Amino acid sequence: MPLLLEAAPEAAVEMARVHGGGTTPLLAACLRGHTAVVRQLLAAAPQAATMQDGSLAPVHVTVGLQQPGMLRLLLEAAPQAALMSYPEGSLPIHLAAMAPDPACSAAMVRQLLDAAPAAAAARAENVSGYTALHLAAMRANAAAAAALVAAAPQAAGMRAGDNDRTPLEMALSAAARAALWEAHPEQHEEAENDDLPPPTSALNIKTARPLLAVVPPSVSLPLLVQQGDLTRPLFSEVVEHWPLTAAQWEQVPAPCPCLGTALPAVLQRSPAEAAALVARLPAADSARLRTFALALRRSQRRFDVYLPAELADASCACSTAELVGLLMSSFHHFIVKRALGAGMSLLESRTGSQSERQLLRARRYGAHAFGSFGLRCLM
Repeated sequence: MPLLLEAAPEAAVEMARVHGGGTTPLLAACLRGHTAVVRQLLAAAPQAATMQDGSLAPVHVTVGLQQPGMLRLLLEAAPQAALMSYPEGSLPIHLAAMAPDPACSAAMVRQLLDAAPAAAAARAENVSGYTALHLAAMRANAAAAAALVAAAPQAAGMRAGDNDRTPLEMALSAAARAALWEAHPEQHEEAENDDLPPPTSALNIKTARPLLAVVPPSVSLPLLVQQGDLTRPLFSEVVEHWPLTAAQWEQVPAPCPCLGTALPAVLQRSPAEAAALVARLPAADSARLRTFALALRRSQRRFDVYLPAELADASCACSTAELVGLLMSSFHHFIVKRALGAGMSLLESRTGSQSERQLLRARRYGAHAFGSFGLRCLM
């Protein structure tokens, strides 16, 4: 191939007859998945990346075959290829959002967004005006949906399709259908024969999460309530990212699983909202939180060393996974630093033995703070 291109570089763009239809060598290489050949052809003639056989371009073939590596080569040679229309009006990003492999879908969507950010909110003319976000929600490509939301938050509120639905409505509707299939598989035997089996309800729920960060609670809360228990884990996304009125808090069910993960953000925003959140925690989470708060107070009183109110509140608000890190980096550090500071002051006014006792007390307290209640109350 290199020798051929050196002898006749025009061969990289010359039309050849394949099965009675016109195509370029680059398009033929993409169809065959020959990445090395694609690289050589693009080096010889980068303009071949934007040549179309009718309305079909190399970028469409590459996305359809789920080849992120080959797509990167095409976009490096011709970033404008990301905006080339597929037959009847779809862009490459619409095809990428529907790719069967979620990892490939996310990789290709990110590459296309890097080349053409405006594609994130573009509508596809041949699929009822859907954006790529609608299609990612339909296929439950969660990582691709997250990338699209980050690039164009306004797309989350765009309506499209025969039912005039938003991406969030599509994701929640798909989750409900998937849950029904999972509960009664015998009634949906035809799904087993599909080339693309329906995504699980868990995948659809995961796809909806990034949408809730940009869809106002006045819109999202009624949709979550409508789906019942299936969407309870999603309420944490709403309360973490949006301030809620008292009436909106009434729509948050109790108890609500996973709600505790939003407590640090809600506490920073409003103590009153934090109280509303705690009132809706599952019994086990509420008991764990109370146990930690009591243990924290007891240890502070015992050693007569107190955390700032903000740090104490943050300690209680942290989830179990975050608590160990907080104790190591904040609480333990604060106590030792304070006690060591007191010990250094004593060096100037008291005997060395007193200072040594103060330093020893700091070390003992630091170890106790981490070991006594930091882990035990959460086990």
